[in-house]
Amino acid sequence: MLMLRLLGLFLLLNLLSAGPVVHAQDPQLRFGTQVAAEVESIYSRGLEWLTDNQTDQGNWETGHSGHGVGDTGICGMAVMAFLASGEDPNFGRYTENIHTAIRYMIGQQKEITGYLPGSMYQHGFAMLGLAEAYGAVDEVRLWEGHDVSNQRGI
Repeated sequence: MLMLRLLGLFLLLNLLSAGPVVHAQDPQLRFGTQVAAEVESIYSRGLEWLTDNQTDQGNWETGHSGHGVGDTGICGMAVMAFLASGEDPNFGRYTENIHTAIRYMIGQQKEITGYLPGSMYQHGFAMLGLAEAYGAVDEVRLWEGHDVSNQRGI
């Protein structure tokens, strides 16, 4: 009985000496109705970097020599980041970036197999990007002003 009282006293003292009250995260942040300004700033700067560093061909430099050596996966991830921005991929601020990256990935596909260059890991990210774009990007606008006669995957 004495042990039980001592244990209770010990627990009570620990609770009282815990220090300042800690509050949980605001539930509105948890459910996505509000984005912290710091997060929005980081996201915007990231998209800005992607926009500034995209090549005219539509890819991003990877440090590998030549095009098509694993950069299709990077293109796929970049396309997903642009699409997640909330902008309309057909008329929004990042339309040309998205369209150029998609055209690049399709142009890199192996004609017979549809395989995207690099490892299967890179191929997977490229396919994720293309799959995300499939339902959101207007194919007519994607190819406007571009020669589609030599594009693979059409």
